[in-house]
Amino acid sequence: MKKKTRPLALLMAAAILGSTLTACGGGSGTGIRGSDASNEGLAEDMALTDAPAEEITLPISTDGLELSFFAMPEPVITSKMKGYSEMTVHQKAEELTGVHIEWREESYTDPKQKMNLMFSTGDTEDIVWDAHIHASGGAKKLLDDGLIVSLNPYIEKYAPNLKKLIQETPGLLEQISTDDGRIFMFPTIRMDPITRANSGFAIRKDWLDRAGLSVPETIDEWYTMLKTFQDMDMNGNGLKDECFVSMGFEKTSQCLDNFAVAYGLIAGTDLYVKDGQVKYGAYDPEFKDFVAEMAKWYSEGLLDPEFSTQDSKQFSSKMVNDVGGAYYGSLSGNMGTFLAARSGDPEYDLVAAPMPKAPDGNVYVAVNAYGKMVPHGASICSTNENIVETVKWLDWHYSEEATTLYNWGIEGQSYEVVDGKKQFTDLILNNPDGLSKDEAAARYAGGVISQMPIVEDPEVFLALKSLPQQRAASQLWCQADTSWILPPLYFDSETTTENANIMSEIKTYVAEQFNKYVMGIESMDTFDQFQQQLKDMGIETVLANYQASYDAVYNK
Repeated sequence: MKKKTRPLALLMAAAILGSTLTACGGGSGTGIRGSDASNEGLAEDMALTDAPAEEITLPISTDGLELSFFAMPEPVITSKMKGYSEMTVHQKAEELTGVHIEWREESYTDPKQKMNLMFSTGDTEDIVWDAHIHASGGAKKLLDDGLIVSLNPYIEKYAPNLKKLIQETPGLLEQISTDDGRIFMFPTIRMDPITRANSGFAIRKDWLDRAGLSVPETIDEWYTMLKTFQDMDMNGNGLKDECFVSMGFEKTSQCLDNFAVAYGLIAGTDLYVKDGQVKYGAYDPEFKDFVAEMAKWYSEGLLDPEFSTQDSKQFSSKMVNDVGGAYYGSLSGNMGTFLAARSGDPEYDLVAAPMPKAPDGNVYVAVNAYGKMVPHGASICSTNENIVETVKWLDWHYSEEATTLYNWGIEGQSYEVVDGKKQFTDLILNNPDGLSKDEAAARYAGGVISQMPIVEDPEVFLALKSLPQQRAASQLWCQADTSWILPPLYFDSETTTENANIMSEIKTYVAEQFNKYVMGIESMDTFDQFQQQLKDMGIETVLANYQASYDAVYNK
């Protein structure tokens, strides 16, 4: 159950700072709270020991324990259900563990305001999903302010499954802990790269075949392909309107940014790391060549003229109605949708394409999600009165029993075992109530949309992609090198605010200038002034902050 008042939250924070666990890195640790709590046998510092944690036995509660959970259901949940309480896997989990979850469900697209209000008032839930992403200042500030629990002593003693995963999985600990070693969440874990490969480039395969071309692998081959599509008038309307279609995101195009890897950098809003050096794409010298190429494509009509402004409906319409020859998009929302819309046309086909090769000949990915073994996770608020039980409940989700439940559902209902392999039943694949695969999986199996700390099964990811084009796309996209993706980094409150203030202005400026250069509104002759302006706006300060944080963890 949650606590309602801010004064109590402040008292809890004071207790945290003065607890017997001051050896835990000197930050906001926590005393052990729960029905069977004991400080005996805890680690003397933030490091986990090799000693086995206490095994979890079910039920975790026999007296109707209720925990509150701040979550953001995806549209596939809310479109056909009231919320998480109607998911079969959550109902089964309550039956097995004896723990009832009272869901507080907020907007999936923009939960920041409600989450920050919750933390500022102290009216916190017991568990919060993705607090490290959406709360102001991130995980480190929440820990420093005593609002969420440093989980190290609890994992050491009460979380055998996560403790084992940390010990056996290189890189996992760094993605769920701050630079001073405090673990802040129970994560969703995507071990297999294929479960992270949700988006990428795709091309009209039927047009490629007509042109006698192979899938492009370099930026020059992309140019040749798009030019050929126009010259051959693939859609037969007598106009040279066949183009690369893009969708607008906050005045710019994240889709076009993906072509920047061909010039040895990651463009867009994110910083990246190369050879141990933290970089910002728009501040790299090579950014000029990338922008110049996009400007050439635009001037020749190879880029969608509405690349920076159009919404998803316009984007989809162009791909379905033979204007788009290629695009960057998602597996289900784009590839699956486009193929379904043209299912009556035996010629219409799509094929995945890799990111264009970098100058070193390698294929790199520019999308942060590809590099994240840990995209999401659950933090425990300091006002939670049942932390030990909460830790056990969250850790149980990594057990073999819960892993099967939250990936596949219930045997005999949503899945069956055939020749030793799990496979979904028609309840999921051909739902009698007309639910799509994703909708049926959400209701009965969880799959990859349960917002729970689980290890995602790659077989589930592939099983829910019904089309061979989708499965082939995932298998291709996941092969890209993720070494340029900047791992999670953490800062104190002052540095966090400094970075945010500087980057907010820089991102707006870069987006506006990128559009002007690509559209020919501004001459490339002013590019040196553009990068000087980035320097004047403070980009080198941000880079220095990130470099120091990166070095503290990864360049020791």
